[in-house]
Amino acid sequence: MKKTLSVCLALLMLLSCFAVPTTAFAAAPKKPTVSSVSAGAAAFTVKWKKVSGVTGYQVQYSTSSKFTSKTSKTATAKKDKTTAKTVSGLKSKTKYYVRVRTYKTIGKKKKYSSWSSAKSVTTKVAKVNFKSVSAERLGFTVKWSKAPSVSGYRVQYSTSSKFDKKVTKALKVTNGNATSASITGLKGGKKYYVRVQAYVNQGKKSYSGAYSAAKSVTTAKDPFKKGKYAGVQLNTTADAVRYYVKAYNATKKETAKYKDLETEEISTYYKMLGCKEVFVTNTRINGSKNSFFDSYFESLLTDMILPTGLPPSTSVNKSADTDLNGKSLITSRLRDTDVASLSIKNNKNGTVTLTIKPKAVQMSSPGADPQGRFFTTAGPM
Repeated sequence: MKKTLSVCLALLMLLSCFAVPTTAFAAAPKKPTVSSVSAGAAAFTVKWKKVSGVTGYQVQYSTSSKFTSKTSKTATAKKDKTTAKTVSGLKSKTKYYVRVRTYKTIGKKKKYSSWSSAKSVTTKVAKVNFKSVSAERLGFTVKWSKAPSVSGYRVQYSTSSKFDKKVTKALKVTNGNATSASITGLKGGKKYYVRVQAYVNQGKKSYSGAYSAAKSVTTAKDPFKKGKYAGVQLNTTADAVRYYVKAYNATKKETAKYKDLETEEISTYYKMLGCKEVFVTNTRINGSKNSFFDSYFESLLTDMILPTGLPPSTSVNKSADTDLNGKSLITSRLRDTDVASLSIKNNKNGTVTLTIKPKAVQMSSPGADPQGRFFTTAGPM
């Protein structure tokens, strides 16, 4: 009897030497039940029933019903009382599969439940945050906030507050990163109603979001003072622009012989020459002004003063006077809609002085935009 007891005691002592973590035998927490998944703008919200005795929840979503590793991502709700999670930053008009599981933290480890049954949801195209519309001469400019995961925008405008099809038009903006657009060529002093929507292209199909609330704007009238200038009747800004273009094109037809004083080589250039001077101002780094780079670029560009034809022009030689695509700049491309403001003075000697301010743009290129169709620009930098 004593021998048997000593053997049992020895076994107990031996087993006590091997500590077994309690977590190794901890039961997995109970899995949750998903009650709903609702679509948002490039987002969704998933709701589930609360499970007691857990630390938190993990949401898994995928474009694959099989939840493959390449198509799946997770989001965590770290509080046990949480019963909903919104996941944003997704693709618009895309089907996602969603499931949820619980987890319980024991020590430094997490114990997960099995996944709930999956539900599917198709995200919506974002509704545009329409910020403002401002009147311009015979038109207006619209501004909005960038919508997530879209292909572009439609700016719809109408003289009807109900956007009657007969008097409604739309401008399609094909850049999903755009945040503004200008409508021109309208009647001055006319009230228009404007709204914006985003759209998403998927293959051959296009899906549109809801229109923003409409805003109204009254276009500015043409301030041009009609009359005879140097014997020419001009009634509108558009007339004055056409007058300028005609004069510009005439000067581009005139050439002259020039002699290089060093090589004595004779060349044929434009008769009337301009001067291209490149300068940089208002440099911004991550949106903030940087005066150091203003002065730095100014020192680099000090010697960049080159002769050209009358601006816009890229060369003194007609054959080399082209835009970035190799198309000729000999004929002016300036349009009435490029002009922000224009004034004209009759010099009473058969000439006039035209002062034109083109609309502002970013990254101007020769002949490609309001600035590049009027000034000599360096191209995108």
